[in-house]
Amino acid sequence: MTDQPSTWLPWLTDSCGHFRYVAALLRRTHLFYFGGDLKTKGTTDVTLATQLALNRLTRLERVLANWRGPASITLHVRDSELEAATDRIQSSSLLGRRKNVNIHIVYQRLVGIVTLTLLYFI
Repeated sequence: MTDQPSTWLPWLTDSCGHFRYVAALLRRTHLFYFGGDLKTKGTTDVTLATQLALNRLTRLERVLANWRGPASITLHVRDSELEAATDRIQSSSLLGRRKNVNIHIVYQRLVGIVTLTLLYFI
């Protein structure tokens, strides 16, 4: 078996390989980690959909203070951040009250991405 860079490290020879690799990563997800009532009908038919990291929850609360419609939020966290994220969401007066906001969790795999980034720049 020959280990050619083109077969085992395609991101080193292809300028878009890094992006394809990251897009192809399987990430653990927890849909509807915090969820409101899916049958809640608002006054609008537009749903706010966004993704963010834990350090942006304060900004999300500011947006949701002005957005009365339904929202679908994807929160990217590391395994070690899940407890802090749970506490932050549960202690939020805004996120805790809203019945038309659903929060989904996507777990980050930083080890693989950091390794890839280091290999990419070697």
